[in-house]
Amino acid sequence: MNPGRKPEYDLLDLEAAIREHQTTTAVLVAVGVLIGVAAAAWVMSRPPRDKVGAEDPEAPLFI
Repeated sequence: MNPGRKPEYDLLDLEAAIREHQTTTAVLVAVGVLIGVAAAAWVMSRPPRDKVGAEDPEAPLFI
């Protein structure tokens, strides 16, 4: 609490800060979900990769 200020002002400032952070958090979560869904849709829409040397156990792992 700041000296010289009434306690209700601090409470209003705290409520405004919490409300601002709730909105910011909700927006960031929504953007994150949107990016995640878009990335998943992109990965699922790609054609399957060729299985080069899948039958050969001596084939290198990375080509």
